Amino acid sequence: MLANDLFSYAKEKLSNSDGKNIMRILQEKDGLNLDYTQAVDRVKIMLREKEQEYISAGTACLEDHELGKDPDVRRWIASLPYVMTGNVIWSQQTARYKIKSMPEGILFPSITYALEQTPADGAGKNTFTSYE
Repeated sequence: MLANDLFSYAKEKLSNSDGKNIMRILQEKDGLNLDYTQAVDRVKIMLREKEQEYISAGTACLEDHELGKDPDVRRWIASLPYVMTGNVIWSQQTARYKIKSMPEGILFPSITYALEQTPADGAGKNTFTSYE
């Protein structure tokens, strides 16, 4: 949802349908009064926080005496980073969010990928794989 809101914001703003978008909520939240760039930065932080929660949860599952033995659980944990990254890459490239004229002060967002460790299934061991 966070990535979708980040990338769909400009299109939704043009059609006045951005009322429930996290970008607008952050910009209007009492006490925050964030501008567009600050809201983008905050959403990127929130995305990274969710990634870290996934890493912690995935590690806990792999270390669990029951779950860690289940090949389906390990395969799911190893596959989820591809889904998360794929969603962001698709959102950056799809025509769905491309518009000819961006609203004033709005730039199409980009997310750079830091080298991160994500839980992965490594030949039956609790290992980490790095993705860029």
